[in-house]
Amino acid sequence: MRVLKNEVAEAIKHRMREFGAISQPQMVKVLRQKGLAISQPTISRALTGEYEGVPPSLEEICTHSDISLNKFLVQVDPSSSERLMDALRLVWDGSPQTETFLVRVIKAAGKLVKAK
Repeated sequence: MRVLKNEVAEAIKHRMREFGAISQPQMVKVLRQKGLAISQPTISRALTGEYEGVPPSLEEICTHSDISLNKFLVQVDPSSSERLMDALRLVWDGSPQTETFLVRVIKAAGKLVKAK
């Protein structure tokens, strides 16, 4: 599952503006008034996309902001990429150790791609 990070961030900003909150400290205050104990760094990470997967904090921000997170989730099927599957078949020897190593490499590569 992949989150459309820019789109969800814009939805959060838009919704917070409707509540009269423009700055992150104001957003924290609004969300706390709505019953969500949240910090400014957590809001910052949600707005800049500095998270992996779908963190519970993002779900809570959306819930307390009356935003449907489902609109911003995309199901990605890596098996639909023949090149990716061929590369994995080529390098994976079937062992759990190599599997763990390849998982770490792929996740690290994903972070590099996102940093561009």
